[in-house]
Amino acid sequence: LVVIEHRLERLLRMADRLIVMVKGEVRHNGKPDDVYREYTAMLDSALGMTKGHFCQGGQPSEEKRVVLQVRDLRFKYEEREVLHGVSFTARSGELIGIVGTNGSGKTSFLKCLAGLRQPFSGEVVVCGANTGLVKTSTIAREVGFVFQNPKHQIFENTVADEVTFACR
Repeated sequence: LVVIEHRLERLLRMADRLIVMVKGEVRHNGKPDDVYREYTAMLDSALGMTKGHFCQGGQPSEEKRVVLQVRDLRFKYEEREVLHGVSFTARSGELIGIVGTNGSGKTSFLKCLAGLRQPFSGEVVVCGANTGLVKTSTIAREVGFVFQNPKHQIFENTVADEVTFACR
């Protein structure tokens, strides 16, 4: 389960691992307590905002199956690059929180994971399938996408109309 959130404190007690993104780059990756200390120190220091570092703690167990592999993912809207070489692996059973301020690239990253957007370089592999080579409907069998604001995902006024929306 990968949760994208801009409020770090919501994920601290739940997550097995936290990843902090700043301006489209992974700046911190590791155990929630370690990442929290690094992230708050980064926010306290203007110099820390220019270049972060990776936390190597909290790496998942090697025996768990890899369900998500992201390699050097880059994404842009027209000429503006918003993801800059994001890489990480998620294994079965992990709960990973991804946090960052508004505009840090969280939603763009999630859209790439779900196959709703294609990167201009790098790759996303979900359960062995490269999202750039399979239909979005195939990826949707493995990846759920829930928007932060329900008004962005519910189109109809009744449950019955919403459930039959895609059929129509």
